[in-house]
Amino acid sequence: MSYRNAYYRRIDGVRVTGVEGFGIGFVYTPRKPQLYSLNVTTLAILDLCDNTSFEELERRFMALAAAKVDSEETARQHLRSGLEQLQAAGIIELVTDAQVPDVGGVTDDNSMNGG
Repeated sequence: MSYRNAYYRRIDGVRVTGVEGFGIGFVYTPRKPQLYSLNVTTLAILDLCDNTSFEELERRFMALAAAKVDSEETARQHLRSGLEQLQAAGIIELVTDAQVPDVGGVTDDNSMNGG
């Protein structure tokens, strides 16, 4: 699936509580009642998911992580992993204004309009 105007946001009703000094936080998801513990990196990613595109989220995360990781690729891996975990847990969602189905590998607007 190809996305235009896609952004990440926290799912409505999700509650977050940080535990100062311990580098962890707890997240409660009411849709599928569950309590999760998150490390400081995943909490930072969650905090950045405020109707933010992936590109903007990546730029902001890279600025936060620059002094804490050994390479940009390591930071990107942490970001991707954190986003996947948060989505799988039902804590964040990827919202799209327009979704174009991937039909035979063609995903642009012209293919949907016969051109």
